Amino acid sequence: MANTCTLLVICAALLGTTLATVTCGDGSYCDGSQTCCPLYAGGYGCCIYSSGVCCSDMTTCCLPGWQCTGYHSCQRTSKIFPDAVLPGFALTKAQKKN
Repeated sequence: MANTCTLLVICAALLGTTLATVTCGDGSYCDGSQTCCPLYAGGYGCCIYSSGVCCSDMTTCCLPGWQCTGYHSCQRTSKIFPDAVLPGFALTKAQKKN
């Protein structure tokens, strides 16, 4: 019985974090652990990272602590491995509220 109660508490905590949302500038929304970024086609998209960096190409984003290079890729901004480069992460369309 104690294991079942513990499992229920963990599930409730997980469900609570996934139900949170962040509202974008046009009223659309992303998951609470994501960042709203403007989309090239209009509206907003969701970057999979909290405090993600929205790129000027308006199609990708980078990890916090990284900068957009303008070629759909991200470069680390810290002095540790400053030459590290990753592809930018594609934005997903933000959801409209009903």
